[in-house]
Amino acid sequence: MTPQVKIGAGFGLWRLGMPSAETIARVAERAEHWGIDSFWLSDHLLAPSPELDVVATLALIASRTAKMKLGPSVLLLNLRHPLLTAKSFASLDYLSGGRMVMAVGTGSNLADTRRAEFHRTRAAGAWMKESRCCARSGKIARRASTAASLISRA
Repeated sequence: MTPQVKIGAGFGLWRLGMPSAETIARVAERAEHWGIDSFWLSDHLLAPSPELDVVATLALIASRTAKMKLGPSVLLLNLRHPLLTAKSFASLDYLSGGRMVMAVGTGSNLADTRRAEFHRTRAAGAWMKESRCCARSGKIARRASTAASLISRA
């Protein structure tokens, strides 16, 4: 059997202006119709152009497609509470019929990290202290690793 090449489409960072919800949904529908295997959205808290919430946008796309895998190109895991992230993506996976793929990382835009604030709770283990997020790479990597560990157990 010949290996099949899979093609995914990335979408986001609206440098030319924010498209309507209908336009976003139609682009995703068209991509699926053309046989695109997966649809990926950018994830930023701060961007030089308007940015939609990745979870809400994935929910819209999941409601208008049936076969494509869906996910963030890189979910900024170190900027989110791991238990809320786990619940959001488990819900998206259920509502999409198991099509959600979670690609996670810390991102490269340190402005996102510097501006994010966390109010951590005892329920999330290592996320216990309330503090401003620090842009030092070691701390960012540890926070992402802790979040990934908590999500895998949720």
